[in-house]
Amino acid sequence: MAKFQLGKRMKKALEYLGEAYTTRTIDGEICIYRDLGNGFDIEISGISTCDGRRKVCNYICVWDVRAGKESAAKSVAYIREPASLRDLKLALDKLAAIDWTDPLIGHFDVYANEWLGGDSK
Repeated sequence: MAKFQLGKRMKKALEYLGEAYTTRTIDGEICIYRDLGNGFDIEISGISTCDGRRKVCNYICVWDVRAGKESAAKSVAYIREPASLRDLKLALDKLAAIDWTDPLIGHFDVYANEWLGGDSK
């Protein structure tokens, strides 16, 4: 298996986010990944492909992997286009604190600046 090298943006993001985050290849892209340990995972996509001027990544996705990590996984939340590493970390901390097993938590798809509100910037 070929070894890959992480780019500067990916390395900087991983360092900023801390040890809970690693990389995983998802749909052919090297993404930042976190297993929440409760049947839910977080994927951060686009760190390497974004120019960093308007956004730090394309999206954050929370996956329900209780039925399996491959084709049975279901997305339960998308946070789109966090503007900075700080906003990314704020969004990830909020997502990690949610009890995703609670049936009252519904699927959502929002832009980071809307979801973070006054916390952003």
